[in-house]
Amino acid sequence: VKLAQTAADVRSIVEDGKRAVLIGMENAYPLGTRVEDVPLWYRRGVRYMGITHFGHNQFGDSSNPHPARDSGPRHNGLSDLGRSLVIAMNESGIMVDVSHAGKETMMQAAELSRTPIIASHSGVKAVADSARNLDDEQLRKIRDVGGVAQMVALDVYVKPYTKAQEDYQAKVRRDMGVETRAARNAMDDAASAKYEAAMDKIWDIEPRANVSDFVDHIDHAVKVAGIDHVGIASD
Repeated sequence: VKLAQTAADVRSIVEDGKRAVLIGMENAYPLGTRVEDVPLWYRRGVRYMGITHFGHNQFGDSSNPHPARDSGPRHNGLSDLGRSLVIAMNESGIMVDVSHAGKETMMQAAELSRTPIIASHSGVKAVADSARNLDDEQLRKIRDVGGVAQMVALDVYVKPYTKAQEDYQAKVRRDMGVETRAARNAMDDAASAKYEAAMDKIWDIEPRANVSDFVDHIDHAVKVAGIDHVGIASD
């Protein structure tokens, strides 16, 4: 592998038979309100930056509102600060990454950005109805602005839990007294091992996603957006 900092780097690295690696910042939240620091992150090597992650932030609404902190949209898409962020990324040479962004945030960023946007790791909602995945309107928008949607290969976004699996997960967490993320993070090694062993049985209810399920996302995205606008991601 070799670090790439420009499009030309990517081409030459791939031509040499290596894999080009680019640095991304998955959530712009750590910038605080200092949009003027975007060039600093460019100098440090960042070449794509996600607007949000889980939970709304100061720049825009997330596809997954925080269950305790967020009640509905906060900005109805990008905030004023978020619009400044997109402009700053364009000016600095950092790609706008809309994975984890809410639909309105993503659509507004696509409209505002002067350069093509990417979704670095997002699936297809028509195949797997996850809040994080892209619907057909979003896929067409990415196509229309010359961007790329990279299909996510993380099992629960390729093939979401069934109702029976969700009920089983809830029961395990309830029985172990770890219903909150904070409680699960606080588990010691023995409790974590017991929890993971119990959760592995969730695949006895319904098998986890396989390559065929993943390719269904790729095929649908290509049908809607065209092959030039679809990539393959992990997570």
